[in-house]
This record gives sequence, structure tokens and C-alpha cells, in this order.
Amino acid sequence: MIVADLVSRSRHLVAHYTELGVAPREVLAGQYGLPCSFSLHYWLSGSPVAVALLFVVSGVAAIAVIAGWRTRIATVVCWYLLASLLIRNPLVTFAGDRALQLLLFWSMFLPLGAKWSLDARRTTGGAAVSNTYVSVSSFALLGQVCLIYWFSAVFKLLSPIWPGGEGVAVALSVEALVKPLGLWIAEFGPLLPLLTAATLNFEIVGPFIPFVPGFTTPGRLAAIASFLLLHLAFGLCFSLGLFPFMSAVAWLVFIPSWFWVRLEHRFGIAAPDPAALELHPGRLSNVIAGVCFALVLALNVHSVPAARHLVPTALARLGRALRLEQSWGMFTTDAIPHGWFVVPGVLANGEEVDLLAGGGPVPWTTPELVTAIYPSSRWIQLLHGYPQIADSPYWPSFASYFCYAWNRHHDGDLRVQRVSIGYVYRDTTRPGPAGLHPVVFLEHECE
Repeated sequence: MIVADLVSRSRHLVAHYTELGVAPREVLAGQYGLPCSFSLHYWLSGSPVAVALLFVVSGVAAIAVIAGWRTRIATVVCWYLLASLLIRNPLVTFAGDRALQLLLFWSMFLPLGAKWSLDARRTTGGAAVSNTYVSVSSFALLGQVCLIYWFSAVFKLLSPIWPGGEGVAVALSVEALVKPLGLWIAEFGPLLPLLTAATLNFEIVGPFIPFVPGFTTPGRLAAIASFLLLHLAFGLCFSLGLFPFMSAVAWLVFIPSWFWVRLEHRFGIAAPDPAALELHPGRLSNVIAGVCFALVLALNVHSVPAARHLVPTALARLGRALRLEQSWGMFTTDAIPHGWFVVPGVLANGEEVDLLAGGGPVPWTTPELVTAIYPSSRWIQLLHGYPQIADSPYWPSFASYFCYAWNRHHDGDLRVQRVSIGYVYRDTTRPGPAGLHPVVFLEHECE
């Protein structure tokens, strides 16, 4: 997932992670302050070459984890560089990015290289290693996955739309995210309250299934299959990038031991014997993992506005400094503007083109599919995730980036001279062109 994520992000490396892009360091520091200083990408982002080099280092570290070479060190490098990347531009961060970062955090405490790895060959000399490992960190890894769904359910229960059965309908009305399948499902009005109730109840009950006494093995398999199908549905209905895959990967940690034992038999690897080397966590490792998991619980409580006063502010700051952020309130508000962004550019020859889509007519009227007018899901998150649409401090740098990105490939009459940032609001109560209200937030003259 790390390698796939890096490849996906590299398409927009200059736009999202460098000083030439849409989020210069000066603007970012004004918005997020001190946390920026923990990001290596932040300090090196003046140079696309430097950021590209960090991408390569992250990829090499991820491959080292796959091969099991210096696994713990490689895992620490993967965790820090992903955390650094998310700090560099929080505007393009999905919940799945935070989930992947948290999986890496707990993995730093676990013996990932104990089996099926180059480390195992080097440290045990081929001796059998037990399949069992019990520690606070392994409990925390499983618990972290469950907490994502339980607190997502808490947000939904406290929202104005989910208890009344409108949650799925509202989610499918976010046209900047919804795909054709989602648009088709939205037409089945009577079905949507049932899907809302099913989703909410499954997020509450589903994570308990792997822990039902006497039902552990079939329970785990049922939970894994159910959540994989849930995230497959999310991926088919919404443009969320790698988020569904990242969320699905989290459930692979629940796969029972017998599955891996059968794989060993299938590939001719000797099964572990009763005298296999037992792995035990160190006392310090258990203490640190326990403290961090307590912080995770506190941060989850702190993320709920109604319960925020229960957690001291200093404790919440400590948790955020350790990059243990917990906020899982997706699709829990109906205060969502309907419409899409437009970035018209006026060329030297007077023609107006859509810079957001790389050319072509500007979609002032309703496009066939709103998600199709954006370069990727990261751009959708970047544009629609910022709460103050009209007065965003990023608009000047947005416009400057589009000037740079277009003019570096065009000369003469095809050079862009003026860039505008706008939004076409859709009044859902008035169908057709009468319900469209275009608003321009910024007009920028290119140098």
C-alpha cells in the first residue's frame, strides 16, 4: 500500500508537495503552525528533486519491509516519512492515510521480520519460530482497527442525518465524490434508509465479531469478508482514491494463524514444531505501547465535540505530536455545498480553457460526471476538504501554480495570461440552468 500510495501521489508531486505548488510553506505554517517543523518534506519542499528523493527513500524502505530486511528500522522509516508527508500537505489527506500511518505506528512494536523474511534467515539461522506472539502492541493493533469503526458510529449517532435514516442519501448527494454506481443507487429512494441503518449497525456490531468466544475463527473470517465487501462498495460508489484499499488492508491483521500455516504447507515450508523459538515482547515495549494506546483512547474521545472537555488539552497535544490523530467522522453532516470547482484560464489568443482538467471547455454548466472534471481524488479532497471555500488563503498559490503548470508546456498565443478560481453552486430545489450559481473567488494575472 505504501508503494501504491507513493506512485499515486507522484503524479502530483510538484502541485501538492513543493514550493511551486498549491500549498507553499509560508501559507501552510500560517495555518498549522508548529507541527510543520516535524516534517522533513516541509523543510525540503522548496525543491521537487529533494521531495522526489524522499519518495524514493520511502519506496525503498517499503520494499525492505516486504522483503523483511532490517524490518524494524525500515518500518520506522516508513512510518516517519508517511507522517512527514501527511504533515506537509494535510489538505490532500484522507482518513485512510491516517489509518495506514497508525498501522505502521503499531507495527514498529511488532516482530514483523520474525518469519518469512531475510531477517529470520539472518537471526535464527533457519530455526523454527512460534506462530504465537502476545503483547500490548498486538492488542493495540487490533483495537485500533476496531476503534475506527466504533467512533465512526459515534459520530453518526450524534449527527443530524444518520439516526433519521438520511445518511446514505446525503453521502450519495456529494456529487464531487460520487461515481456512476453511486448515482444509480441514489435513485432507489426507499432503499436508502435501509442502507443507512445497515451501515450504522454494522459499524457498531461488526468489529465485535472476531472476538466472540467459541466463534473466533469463523468470526474473524466473516468479519474480514464483510468489511472487505463494505470497502469494495465504498470504492465502487465514491471517488476516494486508495482509501478503500487502505481500510481493507487493515482487516488482514485478523487473518487466523491456520491460514498462514496452510500457506507454509502449500509452499513446502516446514511447519513449526512444539520446541519452536518463542517470541516475547520486552517490558519497556509493553509499557510504551500501553501508554500510546491510552493516548489513542483519549484522542478518540477528544475527537467527539460533545466529549472534548473530558480530555485535557495537553494530553491531546501530546497525542497529536506523536502522530496518533483520531478523527473518524466521515459523511456525518448535511452542510455540504452542492456543486463543483472551475479554474478558467484566459489564453493570449483570448480563448478560455479549463486548467483544472488540463484544457477543454470550462464546465460552467452541469458536467455529465462531476468527479471526471478533477485530475484525481487527491485534488477533490484538496479543493472540497477545506472548510472556508470562499476565503481560502490558498487561492493565490492555487492560481500561481496553474499559471506555472500550463505555461511550462505552452508558448506564444497559447500561454495563459489570467487565471480565475471559482465554484458553481447548485440549488438542488431548482433543476436545470436556473439552479446554477457561478461565483469567482479570485482573479490572478500570470507573470
